[in-house]
Amino acid sequence: MIDIVLALEWTKSSDLELTIEFLQNTYALVSKNQFARMGVVLYGKEPLPLIDLVEASAVDKLLSDIRNIPLLQHPAEPALALYEAIEMLEDLYEPISSRRILLLTASFSSRPKISLEDAIVYVRSIDNLNYYIFTTSSRRPRWLLNNIAKEVSILRKGSLIKYLRKII
Repeated sequence: MIDIVLALEWTKSSDLELTIEFLQNTYALVSKNQFARMGVVLYGKEPLPLIDLVEASAVDKLLSDIRNIPLLQHPAEPALALYEAIEMLEDLYEPISSRRILLLTASFSSRPKISLEDAIVYVRSIDNLNYYIFTTSSRRPRWLLNNIAKEVSILRKGSLIKYLRKII
């Protein structure tokens, strides 16, 4: 079984079209696997758990309704979203889960008040958890430490499915 949680920035600074496309492509790949569960956390200044880990087919309704969700308060705090996503994965852990994946998208338009570096160190310490960080911006954030900034992939419309196929 694969458990995947997406933490998606949902503010005026994020590229919402790209974020929605990322969610749709992830859903398209995950829904092909009957042994996959998916969760979604939207975040701005605070995280908003939208869907706990459920069978991927249950996410279908969210795809049609997500454009109606109002933007969350700026500035975005990706560290809080990571902690919320980890809590979701830990709380709903099933012993048959073979892989746990956390996907974070962020605009990184401003330096957050809560240390993203500390959150990533925490994520690294969790066994059997793969994490991936994507930016909807055209460049990596300069304020991140080099070893973490190297892990940030830039999302582009044409490369979304390529990234996701490697992960899932």
